[in-house]
Amino acid sequence: MSPALTLADTRSTIEARLPDGMMFNNGDHIDHNKVGLMQPTPKDASLEEMRRTMKESGYVFIKDLIPREDVLRVRERRVSSLDTAFCCEED
Repeated sequence: MSPALTLADTRSTIEARLPDGMMFNNGDHIDHNKVGLMQPTPKDASLEEMRRTMKESGYVFIKDLIPREDVLRVRERRVSSLDTAFCCEED
């Protein structure tokens, strides 16, 4: 298993793949200081707590809700499409 990525590793990887350090989500500029690892919401969180988390963070991440293999397969497809879109070379 690969070592866990740090927040700095995550930012530098993302910034290296995007032209001129620009980062966008649905057409809006993203503050690079807000890019990082997602914080999990407990599986037993109440619906009210999940709604609050969604409103505050813009996402609800429940770890191990989807099988890891499925997540990795989708992640690989997304990363591959970024490589094609931005003509990035593999390390």
